[in-house]
Amino acid sequence: MDVNSRPTWIYDKEAVTQICDVGISLWKGNWFADPKRGVDWLGVFRLTYNRQALIGIIVSALSKIKYVKDVVDVTIDIKNRKAQIAYTVKTDVGKVSGGGAA
Repeated sequence: MDVNSRPTWIYDKEAVTQICDVGISLWKGNWFADPKRGVDWLGVFRLTYNRQALIGIIVSALSKIKYVKDVVDVTIDIKNRKAQIAYTVKTDVGKVSGGGAA
């Protein structure tokens, strides 16, 4: 909100990082506005573990985010059946890095 209590759109590195983090944590088909968005986590859980396939799925999900111009790097560290995902993408506001657990 601005000083007059009107909604404002914040578009900076932190906002884009949050959008990307939500984009890779979103389960494909769970957003009413665009059921094609997100990651097919059910499909991932059904697959025999394949690091390159999982990286490709994350790259695909990040590439569909309108602010992302290019996916620079995606890494996955898997321990105790949990994946820690880290990424770097190029955007209009510069390089953005983020990630999360899956």
